[in-house]
Amino acid sequence: MYMSNSSLIFLSSGTDPTPPRNIAINTVGTNSLTLSWKEPVNMSSVDKSYNISYGNSSGIWTVTSNTTSISLQDLTSGTNYTITVVTVGVRGYQSSAVTTSVYTKPMSVKSLQISNSSTISVSLSWSQPNEYKTSYSYRVQT
Repeated sequence: MYMSNSSLIFLSSGTDPTPPRNIAINTVGTNSLTLSWKEPVNMSSVDKSYNISYGNSSGIWTVTSNTTSISLQDLTSGTNYTITVVTVGVRGYQSSAVTTSVYTKPMSVKSLQISNSSTISVSLSWSQPNEYKTSYSYRVQT
């Protein structure tokens, strides 16, 4: 009797998941922001996660979420962040990226004082905020 050694080879195919929809910035603070998005089309009952990458001129960071919203912390005030969200399927396949960008709020001025006032005018003084950027301008509202 003749026997040969053989191996079974299993092949599987997969498709890339669809991207998240309607990415939205919900709240923006000086050092944090929250964003949300809608589930990808035709993937509500499929196991998936999301990779969220966010970055500025100092670098890029990536976090993973199993939900359709996330809060990003420890950001720099007054800084533009580019944010991308991709869907990751069960086999590691990734969707195309959905991208948005947002500026965090600048810090408030410090030591705001009325230095002089009269019935028709007022003079104000203040110190620059922490993390001051030369692109800042000030708006005084009455």
